[in-house]
Amino acid sequence: LLVNVGAGRVLYGPVLADTAAYTVRYRAAQGLQLTGSQSGDGFLFVGPAAQIHSDGGLIFITAAATPSSVSHWFAAESQNLLAFYSQKLGRGPADPATVILDYRQSEQTDFAGDVTPHGMLLLQVTARSEQDAQTVRESAFHLLAHEFFHLWNGNVDYNEADGNGHWIHEGAAEYAAHLATHVLHPEWDGLAQALAADYSPCANTLGDSSLVGLADARAESTRYSCGLYAYWILDLTLRHQSPPSDVISVWRQLFGAGVNRPYNYADVRAATAGLPADNPYALLVEGRGADRWRDIIAALKAYGVDAQFSSDVADAYREASAYTLMRAACTPQANGHMGFSARMNGTALTLDDNPSCGELAGGPRMIAVDGVNSDTGAWADV
Repeated sequence: LLVNVGAGRVLYGPVLADTAAYTVRYRAAQGLQLTGSQSGDGFLFVGPAAQIHSDGGLIFITAAATPSSVSHWFAAESQNLLAFYSQKLGRGPADPATVILDYRQSEQTDFAGDVTPHGMLLLQVTARSEQDAQTVRESAFHLLAHEFFHLWNGNVDYNEADGNGHWIHEGAAEYAAHLATHVLHPEWDGLAQALAADYSPCANTLGDSSLVGLADARAESTRYSCGLYAYWILDLTLRHQSPPSDVISVWRQLFGAGVNRPYNYADVRAATAGLPADNPYALLVEGRGADRWRDIIAALKAYGVDAQFSSDVADAYREASAYTLMRAACTPQANGHMGFSARMNGTALTLDDNPSCGELAGGPRMIAVDGVNSDTGAWADV
């Protein structure tokens, strides 16, 4: 996938996992070519050196035409997040952080991001004007904070046999983004709203299963919602032990001292082995049955949290239907992921543009599934 960044190009995977295994060529008639037998995961920027800026351990790349208020804001917040996470986790990223900002004018104001295990982030921002881009800074900061955390926790083993790794990876980044927001931008603190919104998709997709026991399709669809709940409850639980601790200490143990070593749920379990067996975190992650939420509510009350959960089945099935479409139409990546996600656009789901998704590529708006309207219809048959 080639993405324009000013006069340069960003090439999205496969990329230089082993520099000796690839030859990169540019020919006027054929464009950019990448040849080699090994596959990697990353971004490659090809463009003018003037678009590359280095400051305070961060490399920031953007086109000269990017509005200064947009580029300066993203660069400054990237520096803030790099410093915040480095201080909390006791070390910087294993690889130097590189942020590639792709800004373009569009009738729709939107943003998306992705990150590689090798320290490169691609942020894509569209807006009608420089002023419109500033109106979504709250959501853009959360995305940036989420993706930045992956520079530390990106090495999850998704093929483990003792529990899926999806929630370990994405749930941690979601909760870390809320922690960063609480400190760096308390005026945007939205943890309570996120927990309220994520209960339905988590509870309805989880059903009677344990979080670690979910099959791959359902595990992928709950990685953000149930993942956020898991880390929030884990942090509360750790803070109410004697002596008190927090989720940061668990992350420090998991991520190691210098490199992003692979880890999985067995490592998470070992890092939390000192907790009581009936703690609310264990009830969510390893417990079974819909009654677990009643027990979680009772356990949280002992921590001073008065929780009331209510389920919106329509929201849960709206998201589940998008994952059903993805798995039917998209070609999985080498690591088994779809490389495809669903984003809310107003009240309808908009599917991301991904060339591996056949007829669903091109950013279509999901109006109905098997004739059932995705906003107002019944979901019994989905």
